[in-house]
Amino acid sequence: MIELTQHQVEYILNDIRRNGIEMEELQQNLLDHICCVIENEMPVETNFEEFYRSILPRFFRRELREIQEETSLLLKFKNYYTMKKLLIYSGISSSVLLLFAAIFKVLHWPGANAMFLLGVIILSLLFLPLFLIIKTKESDKSLEKSVIIIGSVFGILVSLSTLFKILHWPGANMLWLISISILILLFIPVYYLNGIRREVNKTNTIVSTVLILVAGILLFMLTNLKSSQKTETAQLSANLHLNAQYINETALCNSKFLKLNADSNSKSVTLKLKADKACDVAEKLKMDICTKLSSAFGGNATFEDILNNSKARDNYAISAELLFDGNAKPSADLKELLSSLNDFRTFLKNEYSFDNHYILNTEEIIDGKNWLETKFTDGNAEFILKNLTQIQLDVRYLQALYLN
Repeated sequence: MIELTQHQVEYILNDIRRNGIEMEELQQNLLDHICCVIENEMPVETNFEEFYRSILPRFFRRELREIQEETSLLLKFKNYYTMKKLLIYSGISSSVLLLFAAIFKVLHWPGANAMFLLGVIILSLLFLPLFLIIKTKESDKSLEKSVIIIGSVFGILVSLSTLFKILHWPGANMLWLISISILILLFIPVYYLNGIRREVNKTNTIVSTVLILVAGILLFMLTNLKSSQKTETAQLSANLHLNAQYINETALCNSKFLKLNADSNSKSVTLKLKADKACDVAEKLKMDICTKLSSAFGGNATFEDILNNSKARDNYAISAELLFDGNAKPSADLKELLSSLNDFRTFLKNEYSFDNHYILNTEEIIDGKNWLETKFTDGNAEFILKNLTQIQLDVRYLQALYLN
């Protein structure tokens, strides 16, 4: 064991300061540790400076200044390492959930939406906020902090807009436009100004800025604020044709029934009553929807008005307001529709041996969703009106089939 001279101790202390360690207490602690290692391990007649340089990397990964940076973070940010672990775990879990959600979505397996929702929640409300907090604490430069803050906000909004788009929630397009605006108008200029100031990063900053800008423009080009005119015309034509079919099928049923001259106790009379009840309840729901959306026209709106108006057709809140209560349970009118349809099917099964497992089957499960979810919860007003008309048409089709 050797004993260091005062000159050697001062040499170590000065070198510690040159390497960016500015806190006096930290300087003294490091000096004490390094001196202890040298005095215990340095062989006699070994060059002091060479041995000192050989043992110095034990105290850092990249450079000695890391110790001060980590110490400062720990003093300002007591839960730093806990939050870093949480950042890593949340990033991995959100990535895995989103990957499996994408696979399940492509293959139409149940559970895709639930995994996607959970993945986006973890990404947007845990991973990105933690990333924002940790990185802003680590950075001392205002422009770097601005890049981190704007980038994190952009990531959160993009994640949420994608979630809203996939789950057909209102506000998806607005969130998407805000996200792209933040990327192009805020993030790119601040990112460029932050990077261009350093000569060594100048070329990389310019190239990265161009690539990010091109990506932003391409993403903006994917924005679909309105369907193409041909698509809208085709959808309108199909929906109006479906409604016309229902009207014609109703007229056919009434004509057939009149020709039967059936007595009041016959099966045909009961069949007509049950079919009329189901169709009337569905018609009431359709009229309620049209009335709810009539403000777009300054008065009462007809079925055709709704289908001709994109603002009305794209109203995704209509199902929640009219068809379900605050606890996501069916409204009284929707329960009445279910009851009348089940009554109609039961009558057909008992009296006419009706055994079709698909038409008007309110117990049916499609892609993991029950009949109510499939028909009424994942669509806009146009989607709901179309499904109600299809239900009416199915009822009239079965009534015409069994009238004799």
